Amino acid sequence: MLRLLPFALGYAYSYLLRSAGAPLAAPMAQDLGLSPGSLGAINALFFLAFALAQVPLGHVLERWGPSRTLAALLALAALGCGLVAAAPGLILLALGRAAMGVGVALALVGALRAYQLLAPGRLGFLSGLTVALGGLGGLLATWPLVRLGEVWGWRGAYGALGVLALGLALWVARASVGGKPGPGERGQEGRAVLGVGPLALVSAVYVGAFFALQTFWVGAYAYARGFSGDQVGGLLALLNLASVLGAFASGSLAAALGTRRALALGSCKDLCVRVRV
Repeated sequence: MLRLLPFALGYAYSYLLRSAGAPLAAPMAQDLGLSPGSLGAINALFFLAFALAQVPLGHVLERWGPSRTLAALLALAALGCGLVAAAPGLILLALGRAAMGVGVALALVGALRAYQLLAPGRLGFLSGLTVALGGLGGLLATWPLVRLGEVWGWRGAYGALGVLALGLALWVARASVGGKPGPGERGQEGRAVLGVGPLALVSAVYVGAFFALQTFWVGAYAYARGFSGDQVGGLLALLNLASVLGAFASGSLAAALGTRRALALGSCKDLCVRVRV
């Protein structure tokens, strides 16, 4: 089981890196003279690169296996953190954010593939553990990252994230989990893609909007309203804690009401909250 721990921690790191833009946005914008539009574009580049990398990197994962693929990608994420930490302006900042997005693009899928290969009988437990650790990564991107940014500066914080990515890359590589899809898996790819179409639409609209708020705009809005760093960190921690608790509660709700009804109920609740805000 310890052999699979770095894959779960890799997903936690991806959550941390994805959420790092919110607590570090204000000092970075002030230092580099970035407008809110520029900040939003830089944040969007992370997710654009993340999304565009999914399909081609999925084929790489099948060929190379989880360890080699994720180790190389985490090294790329470390490079992206280094570019952001050293960026004198918008261009290197954008390149770094894009590299970070590609670098953590397969964090969850690669982890699930490793579990499938080494411990298929514990896939459910390991998936839940990975989601829980992802929430922990999100919590680390709140008050702790705000504090780190205040002590080391936003450049130092991104440098520390880069060193962390390199350490995880080495750990994942040492796990040596390889493997290729069996002959039965390849024949079902087309049907699987068609089957997840509705879920992909929900993710694009609902989850995408939440990520935009969680990873950038909540922090940027709070800073613009005059909140202190500690207050912003507290708000982000509350948001991420609610996200973790909601993930556990939604599983029970889906089991009781069915997936479609649970999704509809959650969407209506979310819409009411956003309209009120």
